[in-house]
Amino acid sequence: RYSIDLRYTGIISISEHQSFSKYLTSVRSSRRQDYKKSQKSGITLSRKNLVSDFIRLYGLTFARQSIQIPSAKIKITRDLVLSLLNSGIARLLSAIDQNGYICSSVVIVSDHICDYYMFGASDPDFRSYGVNTFLLLEALKDSFESGKKYFDMVGINSPNRGDFKTSFNSIPSQFFTVKISNTAQ
Repeated sequence: RYSIDLRYTGIISISEHQSFSKYLTSVRSSRRQDYKKSQKSGITLSRKNLVSDFIRLYGLTFARQSIQIPSAKIKITRDLVLSLLNSGIARLLSAIDQNGYICSSVVIVSDHICDYYMFGASDPDFRSYGVNTFLLLEALKDSFESGKKYFDMVGINSPNRGDFKTSFNSIPSQFFTVKISNTAQ
């Protein structure tokens, strides 16, 4: 009746670092290079709730991987992000190029001690600009400034995403998912 799966996430212990600038020296050098590259290329940060742009980027992210997302799932994701933003427990950060084009977005959910990287989406044409790294580091800077103790990367199970998320000096941590079957065996 139950299935239990072991999963992993990456946790950054913000309280172990004196400041964001000290933390930044602990991340993989390629992340620091991406951060600087984004800034030098004119990428700026927006804190506006640009949900329609996030959904556009969400679709582009999956299309790059040749994954077709059903419109019902896109609607659920949109409604979830809107609900989280409207409740005040999430923020949407977006990267904007020098022409005003929104090229990447992340959704960060918060509680009193931790921030959670819930969603990230980018225009594939801007991957080489390091825009997702830029946004995650800006979100982490916010976490430092707001006195959070932890930043949860929310999953490091796939090899590519796991490597990306651990490159921010996150520590793999176990958690379990439990599924209950409604059918009797």
